[in-house]
Amino acid sequence: MPKKNKEDAPVKIEEDNKIITPLKPEEINFNNRQVFLFSDIDDKLAKRIIEEVTALDSIETTPITLRIFSGGGSVPAGLALIDVFTMLKSHIITIVLGQAASMASVIAVCGSYRIISKNSLMLFHPLHGGLSNDYYKYQKDRVKAVDKINNICDKIVKKHTKLTKEQWDKIDNGELWLTAKECLKYGVVDKII
Repeated sequence: MPKKNKEDAPVKIEEDNKIITPLKPEEINFNNRQVFLFSDIDDKLAKRIIEEVTALDSIETTPITLRIFSGGGSVPAGLALIDVFTMLKSHIITIVLGQAASMASVIAVCGSYRIISKNSLMLFHPLHGGLSNDYYKYQKDRVKAVDKINNICDKIVKKHTKLTKEQWDKIDNGELWLTAKECLKYGVVDKII
């Protein structure tokens, strides 16, 4: 039975009483050249990702996988990431999981090889600030985006439940949201997983 160390992380004790401390998930991912963009893009996130990819690139030049689940964020921080990716000797493989919206979608399409999971969406829109009344200008597009997300969720839930079509509310608004199939069709990604 595994014992726990002082940090309550499970450890395995072998027959010769050697304690093996397991690696943390982030250490395993780093060792496997996996980097995660799983939040809004800001200067702090960009700094972390730049530090990770440049460190990995300095060790060896095999591909680095960037997994993306983000609603977007700072354009300058995102552009800094893209610029650094172009300076690396290692190829960057991007994998969209769930969504890559706004600046995250721009980063995703810059991968050397671009992958999207089958239930993911990507959003592209023109730059706009949140300080003006531009929300109303894009209201129709936003309703369409929610509708596509609901359709994907509906398919998943319908597969596992017996809810009727009448039990689901549909929303009709959005920007340019693309499903995984649409991303493949229009050359936004190279593969659907």
